Amino acid sequence: MNATRNDLLGAASRIVLRDGADRLTLDAVALEAGRSKGGVLYHFPSKEALITGMLDACLDGFEAEIELLRAELGGGPRSWLRAYLLASSDPQGQAMIASGGVFAAIAHQPELLRVMRERWIVWQQRADADGVDPTVASIVRLATDGLWLVDALALAPLQGERREAFINALQDMIDEGLA
Repeated sequence: MNATRNDLLGAASRIVLRDGADRLTLDAVALEAGRSKGGVLYHFPSKEALITGMLDACLDGFEAEIELLRAELGGGPRSWLRAYLLASSDPQGQAMIASGGVFAAIAHQPELLRVMRERWIVWQQRADADGVDPTVASIVRLATDGLWLVDALALAPLQGERREAFINALQDMIDEGLA
């Protein structure tokens, strides 16, 4: 993906996370990115195309981060679920940076929920096949998704030692939840 397109997607995500999905306009993206509206329209001919691009970048970037972390963990059993936890719980990670795409899609193009549902089904299947009891895998995935959501929406997110203890408890569940 080219740098200008990435800048525009980043600007759009910042707007959604800072100001809300209802403030996402092509004009606002141009202003936030320091580009002309024509430059935005060159890459995204409509708001719908922008939101679809945001969602695709969010989901693809998150999956790429999982695979990178999985490789760093050495692959093998339990590595996908551990990588999912790490990628989802990093406040500076791809999941948090691009989460504006998810919220914009939900707010403006609810039909894109189908795309999201398909990805989450695949992620649950990967968790289930990662060498951990499927119930434990589901608990870890759902708790991880909840952690990401409260962070993204600032809904009393866990901080400091409590956050660290929560993440460590999920890691322990992965380690102890072998099938």
